[in-house]
Amino acid sequence: MEIQIDRPSGDKREQILEAAIQIFAHQGFHDAKVEEIAAAAGVGKGTVYEYFRSKEELFYEMLDFVRALYVDQFQKEVLTATGVNETLKRMFLNHLKFIYRHRDMARVLLVNHPVMDDKLYRWVLSRRQEMLTFCEELVRRGIASGEVREVNPAVAGLMIAGIFNSLGNQVALGETPADLPRFVSQALDVLMKGLAPKD
Repeated sequence: MEIQIDRPSGDKREQILEAAIQIFAHQGFHDAKVEEIAAAAGVGKGTVYEYFRSKEELFYEMLDFVRALYVDQFQKEVLTATGVNETLKRMFLNHLKFIYRHRDMARVLLVNHPVMDDKLYRWVLSRRQEMLTFCEELVRRGIASGEVREVNPAVAGLMIAGIFNSLGNQVALGETPADLPRFVSQALDVLMKGLAPKD
């Protein structure tokens, strides 16, 4: 399956990054070869090394490129929502759609990335902290507006982020639900109402 990127090809650097997504997604980090990425980008192997010093550097730059695509979509779809429930609905649904569309790449990040060196570890921690901060602030706004009862925002943020990541992993590694909007609605029902029976 060829992965389509929501951004038109621009300069050679971007062409190489788009090709890297395809090759890393299908081959995994360890089996991917720079010459294959170059061929997919329509450039020579030497051209790749003009922009990236190594396969590892290309991999990290590709991660930031994919993240930029994700953030662009997140800003357009999620940050324009009003209210906690609508924000969470858009946040979860857009996340799952993005993961589904790029699930081969997601699998590389989850199970076939290079050894978790310090750079990758710090990159993952930074992305995790961004998500935790967003979730915690969303809960704080919900408490202030009366949409969310008085809870510990940090704990609630951790729980939201945990559900968010777990659902993404299901789409990337498990069987993707046939009806993603319904799947998200069911998840939000549990999140917002809890597991306790009605009084």
